[in-house]
Amino acid sequence: MTGTAAGSSASYGDVDGGRTTMRSRAITLPADPAAFGRLTFRYYLAHGSNATSTDYFRMIVEAEDGKQTVVLEERGAPNDDDAAWASASVSMAPWAGQRIHLIVAANDGGRASLIEAAVDDIRIRLP
Repeated sequence: MTGTAAGSSASYGDVDGGRTTMRSRAITLPADPAAFGRLTFRYYLAHGSNATSTDYFRMIVEAEDGKQTVVLEERGAPNDDDAAWASASVSMAPWAGQRIHLIVAANDGGRASLIEAAVDDIRIRLP
């Protein structure tokens, strides 16, 4: 989560000047997709009215060969969007039998803007 400590302004502790990422440890998926469930997680992207489409939150699956696939993306827009948790569910069948990493990325990509992001409760569930 970006900026968990209180500050003197709304933009204290937000994402500034580019991309910030988290990368999971290696996760080995069984070869049979019926042996595991979907990737589920909760997230938010909050932004001020000065945000642009170059600002984003992404969940990425990185395959064994290093290929990265964006499985969820939310982009900024020029409106005020307060933090509100959303849920996501993604099939992991394309990566069955592989050793993967999950990458969470948040970006303040254009002019300086208020960008906050969070992710929680990331799971690959058993069916």
